[in-house]
Amino acid sequence: MISMIRIAFRNVRLGRKRSRKLSISIFVAVFLLLVINAAVNGIQDQMLNGYRNIQTGDLIVMWDSLVNTNHGDTQRFINLNKSLSFDSELKEKNDASIAIVNDYIEHSKKIRDAYPLIRRNASVKVGNTSDGAFILYGFVEKDAKQLLSQKVLAVVDGSLYSKDGICINESKAESLGVKVGDSVTVCAKTQAGGMNYYDTKVTGIYNGGAFYDTYYAFTALDTAKDMFEIESDYFDVMKLYLEDRSDVNLVAEDMNELLDNDVITVETYQEANTFFTTMPDVIKMVCTIFTLFLLVLIAIGLRSTIRINLMQRMKEFGTLRAIGFGRAQTYAIIFNETFIISFFAFLVAFVVVAIAMIVLHFTGIYVGAAMSTVFGSERLFPYLRFIDVLETFAIIIVFSLLATLKPGLSLCYQNITDIMSKKQKKVHPFCRMILRR
Repeated sequence: MISMIRIAFRNVRLGRKRSRKLSISIFVAVFLLLVINAAVNGIQDQMLNGYRNIQTGDLIVMWDSLVNTNHGDTQRFINLNKSLSFDSELKEKNDASIAIVNDYIEHSKKIRDAYPLIRRNASVKVGNTSDGAFILYGFVEKDAKQLLSQKVLAVVDGSLYSKDGICINESKAESLGVKVGDSVTVCAKTQAGGMNYYDTKVTGIYNGGAFYDTYYAFTALDTAKDMFEIESDYFDVMKLYLEDRSDVNLVAEDMNELLDNDVITVETYQEANTFFTTMPDVIKMVCTIFTLFLLVLIAIGLRSTIRINLMQRMKEFGTLRAIGFGRAQTYAIIFNETFIISFFAFLVAFVVVAIAMIVLHFTGIYVGAAMSTVFGSERLFPYLRFIDVLETFAIIIVFSLLATLKPGLSLCYQNITDIMSKKQKKVHPFCRMILRR
């Protein structure tokens, strides 16, 4: 076998021009496979990561007014027209439900973090300019640190979390003509129904996320409660993060059983919004179909290239047969040549893609606001998993085998005299193998 590999290496080295054509085809195939896998990984993670971290957590605790809204609506938790929260007239039930939620969280070992939120529509006024398309997002500092560590959002200037101001999106800051340190007025409809004009300042500017993430004005939880005049123990929604995400259904069932009073309901992130949980699978399916179609085209082209290559070198292989090389040895040389070329083409493609992934990890690929709904952000950050590299390498090995199988065996089962005279008759190698001829 070692001698077969040596001969294959020699043939690849001497036939550089021939090898180059084949290697370019394989390089393109590997490059496209790796890039498609990296893009799908980025899309899946960004969409689900942004959705879970900003909107629901692993589980979301919500009031009854929000439960019956459309689960497939991308703006289920981004309502710019009406804030769906607790009913002040049901104070006794509300207090009892909050107590049950807090007690469960305190004693459950399955819950890692619980982040109560105030998330209500508001408007921001600067001088004579007003923007009513805001959602005030009151959260705790630990939640803010998680959003930044998960790269859901990125701060351009100032800070995401502040007790004495708001952090707004870069596009909103430009439209309002404000920068960090400028004074603004938040117009908030209080829980009692009145209007509260809350003077504050811009303490941060952020970017990133999908277009629906640009509506948020982040501030401290207690500050948001002051703006809307909400009692200290209350919240609009609460995000729960588990030690093991596979327990989401079990924890949701336990909590809903305890909360059997039609005031608060707990939903998993999968059921809270079906768009964000099904869209990544749809995108993956489309990309898989496209990849399979691409592989078929590449396989056809690769087989044709190898077939032409072998026809041009019939005399060379006829000489090998004439000096005593068997059919298996001759086929081993053909396969090894293709595999060697494939392997080095794979290495080059992998290095190119790896370098590109390192660069894109910091810069991303700008896809625009229109595509941010699908990609989860205006910038796509693709990345490769180790399993993607292994699968691509396995595909290349299978391709090397399949592409050489029919043309290689057809050549090996020709008569030596026909090969030497560059005449190729139609043979059925698999039938000949069965009949041992």
